[in-house]
Formats: sequence, structure tokens, C-alpha cells
Amino acid sequence: MDAVDPTVVSHPAPSTLHILSHPQYSTPDSLSPSTVSPNPLTQFDTWFAHALAHPVSSPEAMTLSTSTPNGHPSARIVLLKALDPRGFLFYTNYTSRKSSELSQNPHCALVFYWPEIHRSIRVVGTAEKVSREDSNRSPLHLLFLFSDPNDPPPSSEIEF
Repeated sequence: MDAVDPTVVSHPAPSTLHILSHPQYSTPDSLSPSTVSPNPLTQFDTWFAHALAHPVSSPEAMTLSTSTPNGHPSARIVLLKALDPRGFLFYTNYTSRKSSELSQNPHCALVFYWPEIHRSIRVVGTAEKVSREDSNRSPLHLLFLFSDPNDPPPSSEIEF
């Protein structure tokens, strides 16, 4: 058996980076306030149902971005557990970094990326722990609610 050479080969950085066109930038439908629901949760529900009906890999996967009180960002993939009138719900471990960051700084963002149907959705808001009854569904995890149903953004601030 030949020995593996552990030498790392370094390549110089290219002087120009060529970005290839990507179909994510060609959306079959036009988005405007007149073509979407004024309620962001209703619109998301419509898009999520569309993703479920098409060959989208893991439509419930979303990037959760948080930051420390000092502003150091962190992002990771979590799974959407439910969407209800209160907002987006997901679990996290009591001792996880995201749980700690959300407890200290509830401002965060979610991103859903569904390249198969040319859709990405960004949601910005705050997270809060939900009731013990909801969290008791999973004794090792907190359930966080993402959004404030009493203060939905005006339709002019909804970004699609």
C-alpha cells in the first residue's frame, strides 16, 4: 500500500472570479403588493404548501441567524415545527448556543431557500420562549416562537 503524501497543495487565488448564471434569479411569477397576501403568515403558508406539493428537498429546513448582545453573528439550520397565528415555531436544546443567544438577544432572522422552485424567503423579527405546555412536547428542548402577531409589519415593509 502506498503512503499518502500529507503535503497540502496551495493554489493562488484567481485574479478574477467568474460567477455563472443561476436559475434562482429567474422567477416565474412576479411579486408585488398586489400579487401577495397582505398577511405575511398567510403568504408564507401559501408558498410552503407550494413547496410541499413540488419536489423541494426539506422545505421545513430554515437558516436561523442570531447574534450575541455584542453583535457577533451566528447562523445554523433548524427545522420549522409549526406555523400558526402566533408565528414560526422551532425547537432548540436548553443548553445550545442558539438558546443562549436568543435568551440574551431575541432579534433574529429566518431564511428558507427552495432552489427547486426558485424561491427564498427572509423573515426578520424576535423570538420568545413559548409556554411550558408547548415546550413539554419535547422535554430536552425549548420551543421558540418567531414573530409578534400583535404587531405584524405593514404590507409596505414586507419584503419578498
